[in-house]
Amino acid sequence: MFVRCCLSSIKSSVLLVIITLCLGGCATIVRSSHQSVRVVDAPEKAKLMFQGKVVSLSQGSNVVTMKREVAPVVQVKCPGSTSPRNVTVGSSPGMWFIVGNFFSWSIPGYLVDYFTGKGWNIDSPIQLSSYCS
Repeated sequence: MFVRCCLSSIKSSVLLVIITLCLGGCATIVRSSHQSVRVVDAPEKAKLMFQGKVVSLSQGSNVVTMKREVAPVVQVKCPGSTSPRNVTVGSSPGMWFIVGNFFSWSIPGYLVDYFTGKGWNIDSPIQLSSYCS
């Protein structure tokens, strides 16, 4: 009886470990693929171009929804300029990417979260005054 109980407990523990390893990519499971990002200090009639979208910004503060990526690149077209400027927006690993995958011992999870971009937080706000001066 005692042996049977111990074997059942060991099987349950092994099954739990296998399930945990297979659920890799915590951020991919938990988080949305898009993030709302504030854009501040936008001059009037400035345009922000990213991921195939063109957003006309109003003066002051704006909110745009961007797809999570490792190093998103946006183009900023300032009033009076002839061509847009490429700007790499900062991003950093999110909590689910670091902690979630660490506790699930999931190297495949890190890879999935990295390549889907869902493990990343886009730095907010994006300050346009430094690009439109």
